[in-house]
Amino acid sequence: MTLLVLFRAGTGSAQPIFHVADTWTYEGIAHLANGDVKFIETRRVTSVEYVEGKRWYLVQVTSTLQGEGTVRLWYTDQWSLARRETQNEGGSPYTQTSIYQPPLKLYSFPLNTGKEWWTSSNITITTIDPSNPNRTRIGHDQQTFLIRVAGEENVQTSLGTFKAYVIEHRYRPAVPGAGTYLWYRYRFVESLGANVEEITYGPQGESSGIFKDLKLVSFSSGEIQTQTTTQISSSTTSLATSSITQTQTITQTSSVTSVTTPTTFAAGFLYPFILVLVICLVLAVILLAGLRRKNL
Repeated sequence: MTLLVLFRAGTGSAQPIFHVADTWTYEGIAHLANGDVKFIETRRVTSVEYVEGKRWYLVQVTSTLQGEGTVRLWYTDQWSLARRETQNEGGSPYTQTSIYQPPLKLYSFPLNTGKEWWTSSNITITTIDPSNPNRTRIGHDQQTFLIRVAGEENVQTSLGTFKAYVIEHRYRPAVPGAGTYLWYRYRFVESLGANVEEITYGPQGESSGIFKDLKLVSFSSGEIQTQTTTQISSSTTSLATSSITQTQTITQTSSVTSVTTPTTFAAGFLYPFILVLVICLVLAVILLAGLRRKNL
């Protein structure tokens, strides 16, 4: 059962920060009765919702492992698990919704070796048969975990070698006097803000052996995609503004040209005409002067 989700955070006490379209991809191995099976699991933040005025993140989990179905997880802004919905899990055609009250507190910041906390939730499970919506079953369960930061170690990943916190989830059955057994162990790298490895044990915990082992192989940030889109939009605006400026400049230049060109043409045409007129006037004056002398 998927309870954990990778998240991005700052250092120490920083709360996780998610963005729509954040996507994490894991390579996994499931240790089944008939042998080991490799698979790919993808987790993606699909939306941010508001429930009673509080922000919830919806994460969709898909897996190539047969029988896993599609899982949708709702986390509060404190990254506590509030709701889980599955479709076709285990090959079943039913849709099952689990409501956690109160939400399971899966993380507690800041992290440090030796820190531990209890978290418990009463779960209402609604199972619906899609072929007959009136055929609905409602059940109840309770889950209690002791979560502990067990230590620190160096972990080698596809992104390099990092110091990681080893965090363990110990499950306590709802039976008086029952002890706890290890159900999950994962490694959280603070500098990456990510669970880089997650181990799920069998039904009886660590004594049952490892059921699934997941390792992070890639991460795609929805924030970077948003910034890229914004930058592209800004660039487009700049180009548009530049085009408008160039158009205005061309228009202004054309206007100046349309005014200046006829004036230049007229001046070039009148200059020879005026010169001829002046010569004619000079000749006329000389002619008149010659006539006056003859009369005298």
